[in-house]
Amino acid sequence: MDRDDEHSAHTDRRYASLDDSVIPDAENLKVTLERALPFWEDKIAPALKDGKNVFVGAHGNSIRALVKHIKGLSDDEIMDVEIPNFSPLVFEFDEKLNVVSEYYLGK
Repeated sequence: MDRDDEHSAHTDRRYASLDDSVIPDAENLKVTLERALPFWEDKIAPALKDGKNVFVGAHGNSIRALVKHIKGLSDDEIMDVEIPNFSPLVFEFDEKLNVVSEYYLGK
């Protein structure tokens, strides 16, 4: 998509205050993980280590990127993971944030 296209993030007024160089032209899983990982490291992981419960609601690709990181999956492995819409996925962690269990609520 051209940066001047009306559907491009570059023309979206919500991003007008950002430098054009930080607005992605497209977003694949690698780029999504690069964007989501700092939030995991700065906000989510510390809260979990403090014993808090954390709810993350996000778009499919963002959730997929976080699941890839949390479970230590390869690029090939994450391709086979189905993450259904509107089905909360619960991870339980030990004190080092290793996954000890995972399940979908209501299943």
